[in-house]
Formats: sequence, C-alpha cells, structure tokens
Amino acid sequence: MKIVTWNMNGRGEATWHYLMDKIAPDLAFLQEARPPSTLPDTNLVYQRIPADNYRWGSAIYSPKLLVAERMVTGHEGWVVAGEMTLPNGTDVVVVSVHGSMISSPKMGYVFPNLDNLFRRDLKPLLNNREFILGGDLNASRLYGKLYSRDYYPSDVHGEFFDWVESHGFVNCHRKFHDSEEQTVFTSNTKNPYQIDYLFVSEGLSPFVTSCYVLKNSETLKLSDHIPVILELTV
Repeated sequence: MKIVTWNMNGRGEATWHYLMDKIAPDLAFLQEARPPSTLPDTNLVYQRIPADNYRWGSAIYSPKLLVAERMVTGHEGWVVAGEMTLPNGTDVVVVSVHGSMISSPKMGYVFPNLDNLFRRDLKPLLNNREFILGGDLNASRLYGKLYSRDYYPSDVHGEFFDWVESHGFVNCHRKFHDSEEQTVFTSNTKNPYQIDYLFVSEGLSPFVTSCYVLKNSETLKLSDHIPVILELTV
C-alpha cells in the first residue's frame, strides 16, 4: 500500500495529475490542497480553511478505499481525519495535518498549537486505535537546533518530536534514515528542513517496509514542498 503526504502549495491540475497518475497512491494526506472539480467526492475528504484569505485546505485522498470523515474540533481546515479499513481488514484512523501558525498566541509560531493537537486534541480519536498520520507540521528538529533560543526558551521542536516518538507515534522516515531530509524549498529557505512527516501507530510499524522523500525535477517544480512516501504491506 503506497501512502504519501504532500503540501501542494495551492497548485492546480498539473500537481494533482502528478499525484494521481505518477505517484498513484492508495492513500494521500494533502495540505494547501485545492481539489479539481472533476475529482469525485467519494475519493476525497476535504476541508477548506474557514477564512476568506485562504483558497485551500487539507485533504485525504483515497482512490479505492472509502474514508468516513471524523472531526477534530478546533482545527477545521488544518486537520482532516477519517476512519477506513485497510486491505488486510484492519480498521484505522487516518489524519492529514497542517501545522497552523495562526492558531497559537503569537502569529507565525506553530507552538503551542502543534503540542495541543498531538497531546490533547487527537487523543479522543487515536486512543487504543491503529492509525496513519501524515502532514506538513511546520516543525523540524534542525529548526529547533538552529533557532530555539531566538523564538522559544528551549528547543520546543526537539522536545515535540521526542514526546511524539515516545508516545506511540512511529516516525516512518526516521525508521529508515539516520537524519532528516529536506522537504521544503521556498525561496527564503536557507537550511535543509524536513517539515513533512508520516507516522503510524506501533501496531502498524512492523508492516512499514520503506519511507522516502521523492525529490526529482518534476516534484521540485510542482510545489514548494516535495512528497514523502511510505510503503505499507497490509
């Protein structure tokens, strides 16, 4: 089963066609997504961010498997969730996350919003359940190492990932790679930050066979983020 997370940067049909035809995922977690009108609603769980200045939102795309939408109150448009049954019969919760930097007390700061989401708001949905979660978290261990004292009294980025990875969220990329890989390539990005991730529950971890960043000439043109892909044998 091929699973991808990708911030689409609000791009149009070319990016969507690459997703559907070239990557051809069984399940996709999408951020800054603007689904084409030709895409059947049965393949998509989508919420646009409820603010006039946003033309995009977050989505879960599943071309073959049905996803029953579930709400994560307080994060509308930034976090979408659902329940689905994997090909092997396992029932799972699936969540697409875009770490909001407008929901924290200081504009442009992803914390404490991201902490609240993982430590508090996802609990009712994920407790004692198998799950798959992907998204653009707007957080990075490298960012925390380089700039922690400039923005926060401690390395909250590192502390966040330490907490997440010790509380049942298996970081699939870290399972196969010693260090993070760059996934965002904006014009003002001066360091190789990975801010896009895929996580599974501990019960699904044995079925994860690979996780990699898809960097090529096409993905670099189609968005300012590049996809992260997970292979799950279920």
